[in-house]
Amino acid sequence: MADLNAFIETTLGELVTRESVNHVRPDQLHETDTLPALVYWRVSGTHVQTIDGSKGKLCQARVTIESYSDSSRDEANAKMEIVRTTLINAVGTASGVDVRCILADEAQSHYVLMPSDGNSQLRYVTAMDYEFTFVEGLS
Repeated sequence: MADLNAFIETTLGELVTRESVNHVRPDQLHETDTLPALVYWRVSGTHVQTIDGSKGKLCQARVTIESYSDSSRDEANAKMEIVRTTLINAVGTASGVDVRCILADEAQSHYVLMPSDGNSQLRYVTAMDYEFTFVEGLS
């Protein structure tokens, strides 16, 4: 089955070694993850499936990506800028998904997560939405 997550994991996974990002996770951070880290999830999308498969039909998905830092807002923003420039130029095929275009869908939004476990360490988060246009294969 075609899997857009595999494309995202491959593309953002390169940032782990190249840009000092500790983790790239779908949906949410693990409790033991160290920062900086990236989290992504599919917000919405169109999926075309016909009786003969969806080969050749364009699909779209809106994906939110969040950059987490425990040191500063600037670090979270800088990592998100690296994500943005990486995705804008990323096209290709992974796990049955042929990504044709990725657009930044909205400007960055920012928030701070207050600790809930008794410590005083804040988490700075920068979030951005992207629209992926791709073709699903029948892998």
